[in-house]
Amino acid sequence: MIWPLALVFSAMSLFTLAPALFAVIPVLPLLYHTGMIASSAQGTLGMRALGLKVVRETDGTRPDPLQAFILTALFYLTLATSGLLLLWCLFDDRSRCLHDILSGTKIIRG
Repeated sequence: MIWPLALVFSAMSLFTLAPALFAVIPVLPLLYHTGMIASSAQGTLGMRALGLKVVRETDGTRPDPLQAFILTALFYLTLATSGLLLLWCLFDDRSRCLHDILSGTKIIRG
């Protein structure tokens, strides 16, 4: 949905805004997920709809913004492998994905 809007805004500016728009747009999902996970809701809108929360593995509190960013960045890196690394949770004894383990977070039912 955002890509067609970026194309329209680029065309309206005679494509002078195109480099800036197309540089910023890929960062928006990273900012969205980081902000939502670090917020008091502790999860994205989809996670909240399913009653899930992201918490720190050590003490069960809300992750700080840096930890939420690391979790999100690692999640997108696992997606860059065509999602095959997401299969890790099928073999983990606690059903945690690699991005959860490496970022020190876990998903709980809230």
